[in-house]
Amino acid sequence: MDIEEYRNHCLSKKGVTESIPFPKLPHVLVFKVMGKMFTATDMNTFASFSIKCGPDTIEGLRATYDAVREPAYFSEKHWSKVLVDGALPNDILMALILGTLQPSPISPVSPFPTNSRPSMYLAYFLLVSVPSISIKSFFDIPNLTVSR
Repeated sequence: MDIEEYRNHCLSKKGVTESIPFPKLPHVLVFKVMGKMFTATDMNTFASFSIKCGPDTIEGLRATYDAVREPAYFSEKHWSKVLVDGALPNDILMALILGTLQPSPISPVSPFPTNSRPSMYLAYFLLVSVPSISIKSFFDIPNLTVSR
């Protein structure tokens, strides 16, 4: 994955905006949904990107994928750094970005207000796009029932 694929993938989702919100860090590109940041990267290097995760899933992601690490500058409880070094295929990288858009039902931190959370269209998109991933176990979404 390169920075253009990352950017296009993020912007392809409904309601996503991009910005460079940190005046002292003009190389940090941030993507938000409804004003809430869910991923960020250094445009100069694109060696990694940070993703927002629910505290209940963050340790599982780090245990599953070596390329998912503790972040350098964000809260370790809600953020992870994903290395873009070729260790993970693009479909997994894209799924990790999408995973940050799917709020955890248990997590107090969600990129969406309660009254406007998206439906399960994201899980459906993953089922269609990345059939090698088990959606229910990947996001640990209780009571998720989907059929192909």
